Amino acid sequence: MGWSNVEPLGGKAKQITVCSNENGTLEIFEIGTNSSLYYHEQQQANIDTWTTQQKLGGSGRQIASGSNLDGIIEIFYSGKDSKIIYHNWQESINSNSWHGEEKLDGDSEAKQLAVGSNADGRLEIFYIGNNDLIYHDWQLYANGSTDWSGSLPLSSKKAQQIAVGSNLDGRLEIFYIGTDNVIYHNWQSSANSSGWHGEAVLNNSTAKKLAVGSNADGKLQVFYIDTDDYLYTTWQLSTDVDINDITWSTATPFNVQAQQISVLSNKENKLQIFYLSSDNIINTTQQDSANSYNSWSDSTSLTTAKAKWIAAGSNEDGRLQVFYVGADDDTKDLIYTIFEEEASE
Repeated sequence: MGWSNVEPLGGKAKQITVCSNENGTLEIFEIGTNSSLYYHEQQQANIDTWTTQQKLGGSGRQIASGSNLDGIIEIFYSGKDSKIIYHNWQESINSNSWHGEEKLDGDSEAKQLAVGSNADGRLEIFYIGNNDLIYHDWQLYANGSTDWSGSLPLSSKKAQQIAVGSNLDGRLEIFYIGTDNVIYHNWQSSANSSGWHGEAVLNNSTAKKLAVGSNADGKLQVFYIDTDDYLYTTWQLSTDVDINDITWSTATPFNVQAQQISVLSNKENKLQIFYLSSDNIINTTQQDSANSYNSWSDSTSLTTAKAKWIAAGSNEDGRLQVFYVGADDDTKDLIYTIFEEEASE
């Protein structure tokens, strides 16, 4: 597996999220250093040619993206000043024309948010409100960007970070770090359901950051940075609905310190994580084989350049691509990318 040289994309950012168009082109969305929203779009699937940084309209402090059942990308973000949740979506698949900013649900406000996709294709957002409690809101029907359920509370514990994954049977499952630093999780009673099991502690683990991926066999795997800054992982031992709250492995350490994590599946269906080390260097490690939950390759650095934000996506041909915001004196806030020259082996 070889990686390209670092390439600048142009523009500055504080935060990045990645999504794929229906035609396989990658698209990244950014919160600029001025808090305005921007995007870059791959000109054609699998090629290293991108648009310049384009202004999208609106401003925000935190952003997430998802794809509707018909392939239309939809972004969600909390406003720069009020933290009110807004959304915007493509007018048609693969389009660079956008509907325009709209409030999602009245004056609901969010500190942090995540997007999941129900088994029937309906998008569902999960967010941490100004009171630190978790709420969710879902489309009433697939592709229904204008019709949402309205926000409902989903936790009794206060939270500081949230992530969402999909179980083998299609049930959404959220993972979140409480204000007590304990990791909790909660999952739908059945696929597409508005009913939830109720929050449960995950392995008595503590964390300051987390991410979730899905193994080739459907088992979810959580990666988290503990309060000691070391990176750990835990995974489902079963996909059985009835015992989902107790069938998780003990925590396995990677014996590295990290600041941020991104996880996705590579072409060989192995989970691969990208993380910022304690000295702001981008590193990666992948499973030795698909479903080898606790067997991983040695970590390798992708570049000597320092970064302060990373996000990763997958090209149509399976090659992974990393996007990052520079942290060196001469690269501060600038957007860069680095990509696999061949798909992972």
